[in-house]
Amino acid sequence: MTIPYGPGEPPGPPQPPTARPHDDDPPTTRLRPVAPGPAAPDSAAAQGIPAYAAQDHPPAPDARTRRPGRRIAPLLAAAVFLGVLGGVGYGYTQQAGEPPTPLPPLNQARLDYPEKPLSADEAPEPLSAKQDRRVRTDGDLRELLIAEPKGAVPDELGPEWLPVEQFAGGFEDPNFVLADLVTEGFRRAAATSWTQDGDTQVTIALLQFRDESALQSEEYLLGQQSYMPSEQGAGTTGVPIPGSVGGALFVSESPVQEPGYVPVYEARALARRGDIVLDMHIASSQAIAEDTAMAIAKRQMERL
Repeated sequence: MTIPYGPGEPPGPPQPPTARPHDDDPPTTRLRPVAPGPAAPDSAAAQGIPAYAAQDHPPAPDARTRRPGRRIAPLLAAAVFLGVLGGVGYGYTQQAGEPPTPLPPLNQARLDYPEKPLSADEAPEPLSAKQDRRVRTDGDLRELLIAEPKGAVPDELGPEWLPVEQFAGGFEDPNFVLADLVTEGFRRAAATSWTQDGDTQVTIALLQFRDESALQSEEYLLGQQSYMPSEQGAGTTGVPIPGSVGGALFVSESPVQEPGYVPVYEARALARRGDIVLDMHIASSQAIAEDTAMAIAKRQMERL
């Protein structure tokens, strides 16, 4: 190694570097010239850093521009998903082989039935008609018909069972009424009739329906009441019957006149109590008093 200067000797002027034509250019030869002038306080020259070093090594980017956690969120999500999936699979494999857990018993006292039928003195008393309406209505329907008033003459009809075809025969279109009753849950009917005041005939029919899937009794009631205010019916709006739900009394103001027949005044009461429909008809050659017809209808509804 050659020592440029010895001890105690002043250093001589710097020697220019020897060019090597076949070697790569050193970094200093690839730098752009820096214009002379005063250096800024924050410049590389002011900090003692050579100009070529500042140009060859640019400043590092700001740490705020780096995003080292960009991959962390997907990795965490994948880890959570795999953890949940593994936990469910492990729990299923553990529970699949276990015996089923019995359900807790119902919070109800055990119902004990006697091994043999109870005697008449040990059996509980049946419910009364006030507690169970069907105790009354499922019995003999004829017993629910009111008796004729004093002075009235009973007819051959009552009280007796009323065949459905006989009841339908009282309408203008018996076949239509008969088919409608049979298909709409008609169960049975009972009727009674009497004659009072010489020529006033009163007929009361009780029609019972099977109100199971639908209220067929209510449909029949509303269907009959719908045409009563028209000319084919009574021609007047009905008067509510006290003690009934939706019951009404229709009294015609003018008589029905047909050639060869005496003019006839009519009144009709339509009401419902449970699955039983009251269909009362009054015919007279004289005008029918509303109070008289209403008193008969109220008596029958109270009987039900």
